[in-house]
Amino acid sequence: MCYIVCGPCAQPNIPAGRWTRTSIAYDIQRDKRVILKDSWCISLEDLMPEGDVYKMLHKGNVPNIPCCSMLGDIGDNDFHCSWTDKFVGKFVQHVLAPQLIPY
Repeated sequence: MCYIVCGPCAQPNIPAGRWTRTSIAYDIQRDKRVILKDSWCISLEDLMPEGDVYKMLHKGNVPNIPCCSMLGDIGDNDFHCSWTDKFVGKFVQHVLAPQLIPY
Protein backbone atom coordinates (compact mmCIF):
# COMPACT_ATOMS: atom_id res chain seq x y z
CA MET A 1 0.00 0.00 0.00
CA CYS A 2 1.12 3.53 -0.65
CA TYR A 3 0.02 6.74 1.07
CA ILE A 4 0.84 10.40 0.56
CA VAL A 5 1.13 12.37 3.79
CA CYS A 6 2.78 15.59 4.97
CA GLY A 7 6.03 15.33 6.87
CA PRO A 8 5.79 15.26 10.68
CA CYS A 9 6.59 18.29 12.83
CA ALA A 10 9.41 17.77 15.31
CA GLN A 11 8.34 18.05 18.95
CA PRO A 12 11.47 17.71 21.13
CA ASN A 13 9.46 17.94 24.37
CA ILE A 14 7.94 14.48 23.68
CA PRO A 15 10.36 11.51 23.97
CA ALA A 16 10.57 9.24 20.92
CA GLY A 17 8.33 6.22 21.20
CA ARG A 18 5.94 7.78 23.73
CA TRP A 19 3.26 9.35 21.57
CA THR A 20 0.65 8.65 18.88
CA ARG A 21 0.33 10.94 15.86
CA THR A 22 -2.59 11.04 13.44
CA SER A 23 -2.58 12.65 9.99
CA ILE A 24 -4.87 12.96 7.02
CA ALA A 25 -3.28 10.87 4.27
CA TYR A 26 -4.19 10.06 0.67
CA ASP A 27 -4.55 6.35 -0.15
CA ILE A 28 -3.33 6.01 -3.74
CA GLN A 29 -4.82 2.55 -4.35
CA ARG A 30 -8.32 3.46 -3.15
CA ASP A 31 -8.22 7.07 -4.42
CA LYS A 32 -9.50 8.54 -1.14
CA ARG A 33 -8.46 10.33 2.03
CA VAL A 34 -7.84 8.23 5.13
CA ILE A 35 -6.64 8.74 8.69
CA LEU A 36 -3.09 7.53 9.17
CA LYS A 37 -2.31 6.67 12.79
CA ASP A 38 1.35 6.38 13.62
CA SER A 39 1.77 4.96 17.10
CA TRP A 40 4.28 3.05 19.16
CA CYS A 41 2.60 -0.11 20.39
CA ILE A 42 3.22 -1.34 23.92
CA SER A 43 5.76 -4.12 23.60
CA LEU A 44 4.73 -6.73 26.15
CA GLU A 45 4.23 -10.42 25.36
CA ASP A 46 0.77 -10.72 26.92
CA LEU A 47 -0.67 -7.61 25.22
CA MET A 48 -2.69 -8.06 22.01
CA PRO A 49 -1.79 -5.60 19.21
CA GLU A 50 -4.42 -2.92 18.52
CA GLY A 51 -5.05 -4.11 14.95
CA ASP A 52 -5.87 -7.61 16.19
CA VAL A 53 -8.33 -6.13 18.69
CA TYR A 54 -10.06 -4.27 15.82
CA LYS A 55 -10.31 -7.52 13.84
CA MET A 56 -11.93 -9.33 16.78
CA LEU A 57 -14.41 -6.51 17.35
CA HIS A 58 -15.36 -6.45 13.65
CA LYS A 59 -15.76 -10.23 13.66
CA GLY A 60 -18.16 -9.88 16.61
CA ASN A 61 -20.15 -7.17 14.75
CA VAL A 62 -19.44 -4.55 17.41
CA PRO A 63 -20.76 -1.20 16.11
CA ASN A 64 -18.77 2.04 15.70
CA ILE A 65 -15.33 0.45 15.37
CA PRO A 66 -13.03 2.11 12.81
CA CYS A 67 -11.97 0.10 9.77
CA CYS A 68 -8.29 -0.77 9.94
CA SER A 69 -7.04 -1.34 6.39
CA MET A 70 -3.37 -1.87 7.25
CA LEU A 71 -1.38 -2.50 10.41
CA GLY A 72 2.00 -3.70 11.52
CA ASP A 73 5.50 -2.76 12.52
CA ILE A 74 8.04 -1.25 10.19
CA GLY A 75 11.19 -3.24 9.56
CA ASP A 76 13.35 -4.73 12.31
CA ASN A 77 11.44 -4.70 15.62
CA ASP A 78 14.69 -4.59 17.64
CA PHE A 79 15.62 -1.31 15.94
CA HIS A 80 12.18 0.33 15.80
CA CYS A 81 11.44 0.28 19.51
CA SER A 82 11.95 2.62 22.43
CA TRP A 83 14.89 1.95 24.72
CA THR A 84 14.12 4.53 27.41
CA ASP A 85 12.87 1.86 29.82
CA LYS A 86 16.26 0.08 29.64
CA PHE A 87 18.28 3.14 30.65
CA VAL A 88 16.14 5.19 33.03
CA GLY A 89 17.74 5.23 36.48
CA LYS A 90 21.03 3.67 35.29
CA PHE A 91 23.11 6.84 35.43
CA VAL A 92 21.79 8.60 38.53
CA GLN A 93 21.50 5.95 41.24
CA HIS A 94 20.12 8.11 44.05
CA VAL A 95 17.08 9.22 42.03
CA LEU A 96 14.03 6.95 42.14
CA ALA A 97 13.46 5.97 38.53
CA PRO A 98 9.90 5.87 37.19
CA GLN A 99 8.56 2.57 35.86
CA LEU A 100 8.35 2.99 32.08
CA ILE A 101 6.50 0.62 29.75
CA PRO A 102 8.53 -0.51 26.70
CA TYR A 103 7.15 0.58 23.30
